[in-house]
Amino acid sequence: MIKVALVDDHALVLESIAKAMLGTSHLEVWATFSKGEDFLSSLAEPLPHVAIIDYHLPDMTGGQIVQYLSYHYPDIKPIVLTGFDKPGLFMELVEAGCAGYMFKSSATGGSIIEAIEKVADGSFYLDETLRHVMRANAMPKIQEQKKPTLTQRELDVLTCIVDELSSQEIAAKLCISKRTVDNHRNSIMLKLGARNIVALIKLALQMKLV
Repeated sequence: MIKVALVDDHALVLESIAKAMLGTSHLEVWATFSKGEDFLSSLAEPLPHVAIIDYHLPDMTGGQIVQYLSYHYPDIKPIVLTGFDKPGLFMELVEAGCAGYMFKSSATGGSIIEAIEKVADGSFYLDETLRHVMRANAMPKIQEQKKPTLTQRELDVLTCIVDELSSQEIAAKLCISKRTVDNHRNSIMLKLGARNIVALIKLALQMKLV
């Protein structure tokens, strides 16, 4: 059972997410909060596995909460739900340690459940809307660079990573071992100069490799 904490000052949002989760057999609402401080002060064993956090709260930002969780409760996977796309916000939250990034305008019950499942499994969830924006607005400097030479198998693995599949899921899909997947992933990161999976996804989209 995946236990999920919900932090949002809009009762309708909390009710909508909780209702979507009720239709599953493997997700459970750990608790709901309208303020960040209430959520952080309530953290106690057994801890939630995932926290869905509104970026704009009455007392603090989602980024501050993510930063706190990364330092004190690294096992809790935070997904930030935001109502707007402030320039640089995505990278700010990624650097703070968020495991998922979603827009309220495009989030649905299905996508929220998918995001919870992905981050609980160790993957990063990126809103489809932001993916399109990143593809459309590829940085000129990156476009001018020569694309790294990837083997077909590396491209297959990279596509799966961008699609947010875990190493185990990629191994099953491509009929290879998890260790082979990890080796390919490390090779791809080296060729693209990415330091982590989030940077790898960003570069892959900007370079239009997938």
